[in-house]
Amino acid sequence: MASTYEPIATTVISGSPTSYTFSSIPQTFTDLVLIFNGKSNASGSSANSMRTTVNGSASSLYSETVLYGDGATAGSARVSNSTYWNLFDIAQNSVTGMGIASFMNYSNSTTYKTVISRTSIAAVETMTGVFLRRDTAAITSITLTRDGVQTLSNGSIFTLYGIAAA
Repeated sequence: MASTYEPIATTVISGSPTSYTFSSIPQTFTDLVLIFNGKSNASGSSANSMRTTVNGSASSLYSETVLYGDGATAGSARVSNSTYWNLFDIAQNSVTGMGIASFMNYSNSTTYKTVISRTSIAAVETMTGVFLRRDTAAITSITLTRDGVQTLSNGSIFTLYGIAAA
């Protein structure tokens, strides 16, 4: 059984937003894939988190386990009962990073929502994680918010794909 990626929406950031929302996500796919390519306007050479919520909800139903490394050191983190996921790390200044997140069974209304993501920021960090939302509601919107007061840089791109089972 083959599956195909179908673009749902793409946005190229302009101005100085601190967040972006994919709304009215169609419920006709089996899975979603979200791809991010960009950076923030923060100064420094480290990575910062991009907070992610679904369905406009900031209830304490989000959990995550992440592994990360910078080529010299490695680490891990576990968070339970959070009001958001740190789905992607985002690069600062002139360093562009890329992230990909797979939302499994996003439209199924009988299972908790699970996401697997990877982030790669050249010469800064690589991160991978598994994320859980303890809620069976189908995902109809995804909001990505820059952690802190920084904004997303012009030209940063978000693309949401639906995966259709063939």
